[in-house]
Amino acid sequence: MFFKHMIEINDEVVDKKYLDIFYNYDNKCNLRMAPKLTYFHIHPGPFDKMKVRLAAQVFSASVAAGMSTALNCGLLPVDAQSTIYFINNMDKLFDIFNSTDIPNGKIYNQPFTNTAPQTDHLSKITEMFKT
Repeated sequence: MFFKHMIEINDEVVDKKYLDIFYNYDNKCNLRMAPKLTYFHIHPGPFDKMKVRLAAQVFSASVAAGMSTALNCGLLPVDAQSTIYFINNMDKLFDIFNSTDIPNGKIYNQPFTNTAPQTDHLSKITEMFKT
């Protein structure tokens, strides 16, 4: 849905065009902010669209951080903030559903134990998808 449509959440628009702008800039840099992001992530083929690995790499904290840096440097318009926020929230959701016992510092990637951050984020995302 993110690749086909603009998403409106609380009167803010989440749009893939900001990811495209970021990728087109980042792809030309020698030192990339999101090195795992490739052409196939941005323009997936019919079978690539079904690969969860590609979606998890698009909706990752590193892409959100790179886009945030680009926003702060003036490479992205201020309207991109809602897209960055959406990507960051999706990263947390992937982390909750794909938890691991290996400690890595991400509180959402720990095994689901019904803690307040995990349940609060799930509630927030549920409300977001309802709207």
